[in-house]
Amino acid sequence: KTGTQGTVKAVIRAVPVAVLKPMIGVAEAASKGLLGVRNTIDPSNKMQSEDARYNDTINTTTKRIHG
Repeated sequence: KTGTQGTVKAVIRAVPVAVLKPMIGVAEAASKGLLGVRNTIDPSNKMQSEDARYNDTINTTTKRIHG
């Protein structure tokens, strides 16, 4: 389809992407902000999270190499 109909359909298809991308960015920023607040309130929890992430990375890498 060409002309006005084709243009309208293209715009309608693009609108969800144009709306969702900024919303995803806002959600990620809010998540990082809340994580920072949590780490400020309870620094020991931050250490546990970092240790868990480090151990998960090591375990995944070891599995790839050896198994």
